[in-house]
Amino acid sequence: MIAMSWMDLRVHSYDGIEAEYVAAHGTEYGSWIPAYITVELGKDHAAMMGLSIEDARVLLERLTRILMLHDSVEHLAAEKAVA
Repeated sequence: MIAMSWMDLRVHSYDGIEAEYVAAHGTEYGSWIPAYITVELGKDHAAMMGLSIEDARVLLERLTRILMLHDSVEHLAAEKAVA
């Protein structure tokens, strides 16, 4: 069993983001697909990315840090604007 992440990109327009969990499952040919997460940007699948569970965990950790940094920068900017 190989778990890997992948990305499919088509240029249309951006109209939101959705993420969905896909449980591990077998195929009609007898192979086994491990659980993964799909992330879709846009209604018409403008971009779709499939993440292994391991890669999704790494991305979660990194995005959490990035967003905390962003929030800190915005908070400092707001404090400077008031001062």
